[in-house]
Amino acid sequence: MIIESHAHYSHKRFDGAFRYLTGELTAREGQREDLLDRLRESGVVLSIEPAIDFESNRRTAALYRQHPDFIRLAVGVHPTRTHQAPWRQRRQLEVWAREPGVAAIGETGLDYHLPRKHRLTQLLWFRYQLGLARRLGLPLVLHIRMADRDALAMLRRRRRQLSGGVVHCFQGDWDTARAYLDLGLCLGIGGALLRRESETLRDAVARAPLDRLLVETDSPYVLPDVPWTGSKKSLSRVRNSSLLLPRIVEEIARLKYLPPETAEAAILENTRRVFHLSGAENGG
Repeated sequence: MIIESHAHYSHKRFDGAFRYLTGELTAREGQREDLLDRLRESGVVLSIEPAIDFESNRRTAALYRQHPDFIRLAVGVHPTRTHQAPWRQRRQLEVWAREPGVAAIGETGLDYHLPRKHRLTQLLWFRYQLGLARRLGLPLVLHIRMADRDALAMLRRRRRQLSGGVVHCFQGDWDTARAYLDLGLCLGIGGALLRRESETLRDAVARAPLDRLLVETDSPYVLPDVPWTGSKKSLSRVRNSSLLLPRIVEEIARLKYLPPETAEAAILENTRRVFHLSGAENGG
């Protein structure tokens, strides 16, 4: 059994028909309900669905109502959307975060890939969501891009207030990984681990304690290296999916010199612990 720790199945890219990545690294045609059924059949027992803005908080909640046995929510505003988010309505996040099915606050964090003029707004929203997670005792789903120094400084100032969480889509080196691990956070490991150029990430994963690793796909994003005979444009239309998770687990197991089933069981328990999930909620 595997829990997807970060996917966006409520995203508009899953409206209507689309092509999605299978565990065999081929593309298959389907629709949202077909894909979710395949995930269940493949052994994915639960998926954490983080929001990115006010609209997506509503979409994720709607998906939870349709699949309360399979979806859990993270409520938040993504750093790249903070400059568009209505600051005066920030308390609406707490209303949503108190609804059934919510397991975390996020995505929240800092993304300095955007112009510098948006950084103050990102910091304000990050600080607010850190406080919200503290008040509700919820873990964090962190999105940190090109901003580790500032993010770590904010988290260190509040380390006694943290209720755990995961650094989503971690792709850094061992020193960066260790800094987050020292704060009691876990690392979300996705399809980037399967890319040829990801030796630095593989080194960090090999060194990190197994009990601090979660697996994710960030579906529909972050495709691994895929043997593809078509055009790059046709590949760009393929949605990543949680059917990739066993391959990520297998690579972690290889790096740890462990049987895949041992790594899978450990990562399942890690995910339950971080998101405060009972076995009854996720196939246990």
